[in-house]
Amino acid sequence: MSQVFLNNYSTRLSNSILAADTTVVVDDAPPTLASGDFYTLTIADKAGVHEPEIVKVTGVSANTLTVERAQEGTIAQDWGLGTPVDLRWTAGAADQITANIQSGVNRAKSQSVAMAIVFGG
Repeated sequence: MSQVFLNNYSTRLSNSILAADTTVVVDDAPPTLASGDFYTLTIADKAGVHEPEIVKVTGVSANTLTVERAQEGTIAQDWGLGTPVDLRWTAGAADQITANIQSGVNRAKSQSVAMAIVFGG
């Protein structure tokens, strides 16, 4: 599974959703996802009445998004028609990128050690 990023993606809910809903209809659909890829989107009202909710989008069919709710420690909640939905940089995305970089560094180090042993370095 790979997280996909988009520049400046922003839309609104086309209908109200309940905390248990796993599909969300938006005004402007993001690009379709390849199998196994996902977006994280943030649902947040401009008035700040609710804490923002981060959702993981695992499927896109026209303007209907299949989502896993309450990601990165947020809480699934009811949202009203017209609530803003944005692709934002999140702590979870930063943590995953950092972990991927560290994993690559560790692999490179272990390969260097193995090559030194093989070639007597």
